[in-house]
Amino acid sequence: MWVRCRGIPLKFWSNQCFDLVGSLIGIFIEVDEATTSWEALEFARLRIRMSLGALTNLVKAVRINDVLCQISFEEESYAEVTMVGCSHGRWGGA
Repeated sequence: MWVRCRGIPLKFWSNQCFDLVGSLIGIFIEVDEATTSWEALEFARLRIRMSLGALTNLVKAVRINDVLCQISFEEESYAEVTMVGCSHGRWGGA
């Protein structure tokens, strides 16, 4: 599923950091292209494999390079993914 992660400082945006953050709630699969290209900076969008219904909305305190960050995780609904995908024109659906 796609998960929106807020609270990761931009200076730490890297595949290594996204892998660490994603592994806090499941198995990290990939990062959305809009995140890696810095096209969308409001949140990092990660695809995470996890048990169905395992994530509602949660916040975790994470130390990244000695910086304590409050990272919120929000599961995207199918409707949100479809609307975002249509507006970008690159992808749609879950």
